[in-house]
Amino acid sequence: MTKQGLAQNLTRESLLSAMAEYDRLGADAFHAQHGTAPSTRYQLRHGGKVYPSKAIVAAAAQMSPKSFSGGKARLGRMLARLGFTLGALAFSATAPRVVEHAAAAHGDLAANQTVEATYFASGSNRPAQIRGFASIGQAIGVAVPELSEEAENALHGLAGTSIPVFVDSGAFSEVEFGAAGPEVVRPIDDARWQSILDTYARLGATLGGQLYVVAPDMVGFQDRTLERLRQWAPEVRSLIDAGVNVIVVAQKGARSQADFDAEVEGVLGRSDYVRGLPCNKAATTVEEISAFAAARKPARLHLLGLGLRNDRAPRAAEVVAEASPETILSLDSCLITESVGASNGRASHPAETPKGPRVFTAARRLAKRMIEAGKSLLETEELAIRLAWGPDQLALC
Repeated sequence: MTKQGLAQNLTRESLLSAMAEYDRLGADAFHAQHGTAPSTRYQLRHGGKVYPSKAIVAAAAQMSPKSFSGGKARLGRMLARLGFTLGALAFSATAPRVVEHAAAAHGDLAANQTVEATYFASGSNRPAQIRGFASIGQAIGVAVPELSEEAENALHGLAGTSIPVFVDSGAFSEVEFGAAGPEVVRPIDDARWQSILDTYARLGATLGGQLYVVAPDMVGFQDRTLERLRQWAPEVRSLIDAGVNVIVVAQKGARSQADFDAEVEGVLGRSDYVRGLPCNKAATTVEEISAFAAARKPARLHLLGLGLRNDRAPRAAEVVAEASPETILSLDSCLITESVGASNGRASHPAETPKGPRVFTAARRLAKRMIEAGKSLLETEELAIRLAWGPDQLALC
């Protein structure tokens, strides 16, 4: 059958039917029936489930997968015409609207260039923000210095749910970067580190594998980071043993980040931690991300401070997949912070107009009006998150 035949036979209904058949038969029986391979580099995601793209497309078009070569760009355009949302990254525990708004910033993205990743909306430190993001299924990120007792209790309340939680130490505020390089301006003493690690331990006791934390470090200083890891190694090991996902950041410096990570393994005496690369302060370039992934082949990699709408995000995910296909990726950025402003709306954002309010500012205004009118009992920011990124997003412009 020709490529034209693929275009004629592939419909939205046939794709959904093939996915339903895959769910009904199971992977092995489906592949045996349709002569497709059990694994594929690319994936389709629908209804929170993952499907092998070439197998599903072939079955939907009633073709042998060997009968066509649906190049990623061509197949991506075809899927877009059938009404499917396309994205270069595929995210677990991420609200669909967050992904949709991110995809709009990157233009024409190929649907089958997907990389499994978790995106954390970091900087969501208030209880209402935690509840709001949890209500729409969005992975949450907080920083210990900004975490109140009430906010910590809200995080404990997520135990047993599907919501991952990222907790940063706040060490990013310890260092400023100028023309002369990194300078420690707000040093964290041992008592503060003990308090941070105690917070990790309390959260880890209830959240377990839902929890991601950043190990003691110093941004931009490799030797100081290793010193802190040596000092707090027993606490770090205890967290890992409790099932917590501990992120150890490979800081930049005189050593390559790959060599630095090898030293970290020696200090901790184990390798079952999440590798982290800084992508905000002392930022790791896309080329350096690729080199690190190729050299270390990490099972899990977290890109700190890299937002979905960042110009580097799609390429960073691609190079990780190319250099280390088995790596599970996660990243975070301050979603609320980047979504506020009264007159700096982005043309690339589907819920904003240029020079109008950004999405969260508009949502917060609407939430206040709704609450004042007695239409909601939620707190303003909890309702605003639902309006901005929830499944029933309202027109805000």
